[in-house]
Amino acid sequence: MAGATDVDDTVETFVVYDLFRAFWTRVVGLFFREIAERNAHLIPRTGPVMFVVAPHHNQFVDPVILLMHAMRRVYFLTAAASMRRKFIGFYGRCLRGIPVERQQDLARRCSGKIFLEDRFAEPTVISGHDTRFTQEVQVGMKLMLPNSVGQARVEAIESDTRLRISSEMRELAALELLTQAGGTAYKVAPHVNQDDMYRAVYDRLNKGECIGIFPEGGSHDRTEMLPLKAGATIMALGATAANPELGLKIVPTGLNYFHPSKFRSRAVIDFGQPIDVPAELVEKYRQGGDAKRQ
Repeated sequence: MAGATDVDDTVETFVVYDLFRAFWTRVVGLFFREIAERNAHLIPRTGPVMFVVAPHHNQFVDPVILLMHAMRRVYFLTAAASMRRKFIGFYGRCLRGIPVERQQDLARRCSGKIFLEDRFAEPTVISGHDTRFTQEVQVGMKLMLPNSVGQARVEAIESDTRLRISSEMRELAALELLTQAGGTAYKVAPHVNQDDMYRAVYDRLNKGECIGIFPEGGSHDRTEMLPLKAGATIMALGATAANPELGLKIVPTGLNYFHPSKFRSRAVIDFGQPIDVPAELVEKYRQGGDAKRQ
């Protein structure tokens, strides 16, 4: 993605951003009868801000609704797979999006079905029917269940039908799939190096700019939120550890729709009280090892 994250901070770049922002906010505004906003006055007027937005319903509409009410330029982390698409990528670059390579976009289906043979005695041992773990899976890959209900890092491969994961899957939906008769289909995804993405985020924040992130990692139409990814936490701690004078504020943002597929429906966006990055957590992040993982 060379060049995708390195957008020039020129006047022309910001003019293009503002034009595209104005266009899309008007388009989305026509679809909804009302978009209620709460507490936008809490958004810091200056300095770096990270908007953490959930639930994530629509990858196109959600960012625009935030742009309609944030009153600051906000640059979103965008799936690299979307940025590689011709038209979406064009608009994403005009809005100075930061591409992030998602493991689920690189995931591939593997042979056979997997299951938990003994979820109580050996909760990290995954067994398989007609699987080929030694040929299709590698240590360090992410093992992923359907519908994003569970995932875990592959710790060891013992045979074609037996492997170990780094931690047990505790989500009820994941356990239901892994203990059902016949097992469940699964995918694996390679490890993704996100160093370029983190550097791009830190650079924007150090310039006093605003970042938007959807911590669920993907859009969905469920009534409940998906498990939150750790990316937003790592970004906030990493940026503050690198620059203790950064002064980053995290603004939790709730977004919801009433009859989202209906024309002239309603939506609501609610901004929470800005949160400072706790100094004690930054220090643990600096220490690395077990302290960092806490």
